[in-house]
Amino acid sequence: LGEPQRVVEATAAYRAESDTVARFLDERCLPGHGTAGSTELFKAWEKWCADQGEEPGTQKAFATTLENRGFDKFKDGSGRMRWRGLGLIGDDQ
Repeated sequence: LGEPQRVVEATAAYRAESDTVARFLDERCLPGHGTAGSTELFKAWEKWCADQGEEPGTQKAFATTLENRGFDKFKDGSGRMRWRGLGLIGDDQ
């Protein structure tokens, strides 16, 4: 037996609402555009989490989540870590 469409839609909505990183990426980032510094991106994540009443966790856990979503980190010419293909909207980190 298949799941009723109502249940499938409610489950999808719940998952989307519960995925805080996806919401952050939608609201504060430009996936596929530019690069973002690792520290600046995490500071923006921490601020966004504080505004949303969410726990940001550690920078390492955040980085692992981004890597699992297919984002690529690299060292720039000055040795700083950056995220390729992940621009940050605004500069109020």
